[in-house]
Formats: sequence, C-alpha cells, structure tokens
Amino acid sequence: MNRTIAYASAALFTAALVTAPTAAAGPEEDFLLMLASEGLISAAPDEVGSIINSARSVCSEYGAGATYAGQLSRLRGMLGWSDSQVGTYVATATRVFCPEYAPLIG
Repeated sequence: MNRTIAYASAALFTAALVTAPTAAAGPEEDFLLMLASEGLISAAPDEVGSIINSARSVCSEYGAGATYAGQLSRLRGMLGWSDSQVGTYVATATRVFCPEYAPLIG
C-alpha cells in the first residue's frame, strides 16, 4: 500500500511539473522530470527538497575530489537503490547541476 501511495504521489507531482509553465522551469524541475521519465521518483512531494539537496551534494562532492565511483558508493548506501538506479541518479544530477563534471561520469 505504501508503494502505491508513493507512486500515486509521484504521478501527481510529475503531472504538476509537466503542466507547469515552461518559463518557470529551472534545473530542479528539469532534474525531477528526468528522474520521473526514468521511473526513479517515488517520493512524496514533501521529500522533493531532500532529493534535490542530495543531487546538489553530488556537485560539492566532485568539487572536494570525489570520483564517480565514490559518488555511486556514497549514494547507494543513502538511497538504498540498485546500482543502475544510483548511476542514473548521479549521472542526471551531474548533467543538470554541474555539467562541468560530466567527463567524470563512467
């Protein structure tokens, strides 16, 4: 049941993002839409802030010398996702929030 609620929340949140005016779209919205298109968003709308903060932490970790593999390991433990899901998350966060680090993506 919790999974159904999470998916329903994600669907409603995604629908709200898709129907929002494009002029208001920014990197956060782009990131969430990309995750939704990959089927990774299953968080309630009140958890979106932590998803964005976690994604932005990817950039600060790169700035501190982290590697792509290190990012995967760190977030795998935090998120409890599969290797593929974490890889998509880190790659998407990198491309959206800190594209200067995109060459580090494996």
